[in-house]
Amino acid sequence: MIEYRTDTQEFQRSATLIIAAEERLRRQFITIFNDTQFFVLEAPTLSELQDLARSARPDLILLAHGGVPFDSYAACAALHAETETHRVPIVLLIPGEDEVLINRALESGASDYISYPIKSNVMRQRVRFLLRMRHMQADLLEKEERYRIISTSISDYAYAFGVEPDGTLVKLWSTQAFETITGYNELDLDARGGWIALIHPDDIPIAIRRAERLMRGEKDVSEFRIVTRSGETRWLQDTGMPIWDEKQGRVTAIYGAAQDITDRKRAEEMMRNQAEQLRLRNEELDAFAHTVAHNLKNPIAGMMGTASLALNYYDRMTDAERRDNLEAIIEGAYKARDIIDSILLLAGVNRRSTVEIGPLEMREVIESVCDRLQPMIHEMNATITVPDTLPAAVGYAPWVEEVWANYLSNALKYGGVPPVVEFGADEPNEGQVRYWITDNGPGLTDEERAQVFTPFIRLNQVKVEGHGLGLSVVHRIVQRLGGTVGVDSLDGHGSRFWFTLPQQLRF
Repeated sequence: MIEYRTDTQEFQRSATLIIAAEERLRRQFITIFNDTQFFVLEAPTLSELQDLARSARPDLILLAHGGVPFDSYAACAALHAETETHRVPIVLLIPGEDEVLINRALESGASDYISYPIKSNVMRQRVRFLLRMRHMQADLLEKEERYRIISTSISDYAYAFGVEPDGTLVKLWSTQAFETITGYNELDLDARGGWIALIHPDDIPIAIRRAERLMRGEKDVSEFRIVTRSGETRWLQDTGMPIWDEKQGRVTAIYGAAQDITDRKRAEEMMRNQAEQLRLRNEELDAFAHTVAHNLKNPIAGMMGTASLALNYYDRMTDAERRDNLEAIIEGAYKARDIIDSILLLAGVNRRSTVEIGPLEMREVIESVCDRLQPMIHEMNATITVPDTLPAAVGYAPWVEEVWANYLSNALKYGGVPPVVEFGADEPNEGQVRYWITDNGPGLTDEERAQVFTPFIRLNQVKVEGHGLGLSVVHRIVQRLGGTVGVDSLDGHGSRFWFTLPQQLRF
């Protein structure tokens, strides 16, 4: 193998592989390409030619037909079929201008042909042209690969639409990221009716106004939602730039780029939700502080007044009067303790991030509540009915006990005289069990029902001394356990307070 090198600009990146068996042809090639880096090879086998072409990666191959011990056309076809060499230009040297040989050469994969006797200037110009094309092709492939990598790795896509005289949009091209984001290729989208089919139904008016601005020749930047092929909703920020043709007096093309801003929108939505939750929590804390101060003030003021009275008139009081005063102080202390217990319970519900959810023995929970409130039940001569069996549900037993305790204490305080209270439950529905308690009280008005679970609203504030924390605690507890609360009532016909809990654990 003979190697010639040169420093000339034209061929300094080129390596030409020349295959010829005849000494005369080889010397002629050396003379023609004396300023080119090239290799002159004697005719190897076809296998050796393929191995060398794969390893040397030449920029061009000159193959002399008939001067090698293998079929030149088969060699062209074999090199053209291989991944490593199919882009390498092959020039086949054939005798004369035989049209059959020319067609066969081109059909076998040759990029060009040169007939001999060889004309030096013709061969040089042909090779020079093919080498330039080869270098341009390599540069283009490199740029395409770079573009492909960028296009598939970013969350933006660019696009171009042609605009017909009737206003119809014809998609000219789009980058790969379009299919990555939407899940649709061009054919799929055309089958669905075009680009407008991607727009979220609620955002179609935005898309229409955007199209009108673009058609007037105005640049537009809009944010809207699309529905991807998988059914996912995603946000785009789309910047469109119309091309106005002065001769035609209209927009003839629209170029643009769209950015996937779904993550940003989700973050903004999360921030809005957090801000709203913070606002509601602040309002709730204000109401909470007001309610606590108001309700603690009453029993504390009562205890202070009673203690002051006993202190000032102790010597004039009978033993029975002194005892009554002490009992009043104790009763006030109990009320203050109950309020503080509710405060602590509500704070615990808000603070605890997780609780141990498990199956509930609901009848046992209710019996525990009845035992706890037995003095109140006895004092009011109340009738309590509890069914033998109740549907199973899951929850956190200590919290559920507080729910029942609030409901039962309200039924005793605001029910009839004497109170008649019934516990019960409905059959499970859509994975939820609804438990309830009914009383024989005067019932609630529509306005009271609307406010009853609003934080820190006290029922029947005038009739009965109570505190406005109980039902707020109930509401928060049941929410945390995955249920809902409510009340059914007709003014003058008693009330049914209820809550729901999941029937089974949710994984």
